[in-house]
Amino acid sequence: MPKSMQERLDAMQESWKQSKATYDQRFGGVKIDAGEYLGKLQKCELGVRRSDDVITMNVEYLIVGGKFDGYVAFDQMNLGNEWGRVFAMRFIEVAGYEAPAPDQIASTLQKVCTAIAKDAGTFKIEVIHNGDYVNIQPKALEDGDAAASVPAAGADDSKPVARKKAAQASAAESDPLNDLDRKGLKAYIREKELEIRVTTKLSDDDIRELIHEAEGTGEAEAEAAPSDEELAQQLLVLCKGHGIKEVKKDMALDDMISIVEEYEFAAAELDEDEVELLTTLQLTATIKE
Repeated sequence: MPKSMQERLDAMQESWKQSKATYDQRFGGVKIDAGEYLGKLQKCELGVRRSDDVITMNVEYLIVGGKFDGYVAFDQMNLGNEWGRVFAMRFIEVAGYEAPAPDQIASTLQKVCTAIAKDAGTFKIEVIHNGDYVNIQPKALEDGDAAASVPAAGADDSKPVARKKAAQASAAESDPLNDLDRKGLKAYIREKELEIRVTTKLSDDDIRELIHEAEGTGEAEAEAAPSDEELAQQLLVLCKGHGIKEVKKDMALDDMISIVEEYEFAAAELDEDEVELLTTLQLTATIKE
């Protein structure tokens, strides 16, 4: 006797349960609330997207602690797109490596991904919601620099590449700023009343160099950070050029930023100065491919 629909659905319970577990694992990232988390890297690999045959960099973080402990946050960077490549370079830098030079991509990029995956570091990440999309931005590597031994094209395998300047390693032992994480560095800047604007494009090492420069204890030649008034004027010009009428001349910078956060900009319609401004103001989430 043929089974009824109810009987078929009853029989599906166990397989549905298994599929639900797979769904939660595969698409957990879309359920994670916006905010900052600690994420244990569990995948970093290159792939090819079948729909358009482009190379992607696929990264997965296992959320550690808090309400979403055990959930997986997924990030896929489209290397066929300029911004995808930019964010991939940023991820590599945050992971403690240097992005390969253009003539080393073919021989080195996969090795860099493999090395980062092997390190399996814990990152401070930010989950950003933008409509139906969820973006994952790595902020800092929380558990120390990753070891690197990825050979450059044509180089001897015994010679490490893609590391930060060797001089930084020897200076690290005596620099008290190395004991401070990003939050600690920001607190230090406030305490010392240093005129330094911390932006997302700055690594922790960049911030330390700027502190040394501001205090006259380092050799870095940092450019003076623009004032809030200058940034507000630049943002006003950008908004006028893109038809955002809510932003007014007499507004405070923070109020302007709150309005701009609700908009999206097509990357192709932004010039280099506008992209740099949005990056400085930590508004990169508004830039869409």
